[in-house]
Amino acid sequence: MGEEFEDRDLSESVFWGVQMTNATFRDTVLNGSTFFHTEWENVSIDCPVYGRGCRDNLGER
Repeated sequence: MGEEFEDRDLSESVFWGVQMTNATFRDTVLNGSTFFHTEWENVSIDCPVYGRGCRDNLGER
């Protein structure tokens, strides 16, 4: 079982080369986050996604 992070503020953290396969994010705020050079395969997103053009581009790959 992986490590649990509960009620922690990881604001402005930087993750390099981190393996998060099968990780679960629940009640998580990702406002202002940036994802680049990331792989998203078989990912389930069950939340509202806000942003201009975002809904149109989610299934483009």
